[in-house]
Amino acid sequence: MEFSLKRAWAVSIYEFKWDVKKSKVIFALGLVVTIAILGAISYRTFAGNSVSSGTGYLWDSIIVVITNDFLSGVFPMVLGGLIAVDSLAWEFDKGTILPLMAQPLTRAEIYFGKVLEKFLVLLGISLLIVGIVLGLAEAVAGTQNYLLWTVPVALAFMLELMVFASLSIFLGSIIKSSGFTIIALLAAFFALLIATIIAQIKLGFQLWITFVPLANVNLIQGSLNAYFRNPAAELPVNYNVGGVSGVSYVPASLVLSYSLLGVLLSIVIFIAMGYAVFRKSEVR
Repeated sequence: MEFSLKRAWAVSIYEFKWDVKKSKVIFALGLVVTIAILGAISYRTFAGNSVSSGTGYLWDSIIVVITNDFLSGVFPMVLGGLIAVDSLAWEFDKGTILPLMAQPLTRAEIYFGKVLEKFLVLLGISLLIVGIVLGLAEAVAGTQNYLLWTVPVALAFMLELMVFASLSIFLGSIIKSSGFTIIALLAAFFALLIATIIAQIKLGFQLWITFVPLANVNLIQGSLNAYFRNPAAELPVNYNVGGVSGVSYVPASLVLSYSLLGVLLSIVIFIAMGYAVFRKSEVR
């Protein structure tokens, strides 16, 4: 049977109906994050803490909180991983994938239909959360010159969610248990994060780090912010060639390009490996 986009889309709709049943969980997560962001903004505002981006202290606080505390940290891993773990691991664990696999569908249609639905859901969630934060900032501070930040913030957040969702789907296709998949996701994330921190302490920031899966997730938001603030900016990058080390300055656009390419490659690799495992998986 040849691959059919129509049948894959039907799988996406089937998957979405399952996700709708978990809408309360998704809504609760979004609400908690929004409240937490507002609380952090209030704390930073009253404490007088801010960064200088030329757009006002309130938006500076929002940028700091979104970038450092949520969008480039543990939150994308938790949200992306939890939402995507239901695609394969939970269904293998509970046996609910059996009726779907009994239908006249190829493994590719089932797998990529599920992946497509998860990516669309994550896109919607990222736009919703960023939109809520920007809307609240607009209501509190009035019209300011920062709406263009919606593009880089939403894009970076969406890519970060997709990286962890892709890894969760890959691990779920191997482990076939939602609980152990989440544990493996956490272990992989923190192991690579610690290794990357050690490497940066010893070697400084180097461009090759942008191609390290999961480690590059923390770089995408910063590189997007740097480029949108000043497209002509140059960022310091360490080098070590033939035993000679030093610091060179490269365009922010180059760092952004490497970061985007590294994250996209991570997503493609995880999805491809997940499919390679899923197409040969046995369902009991």
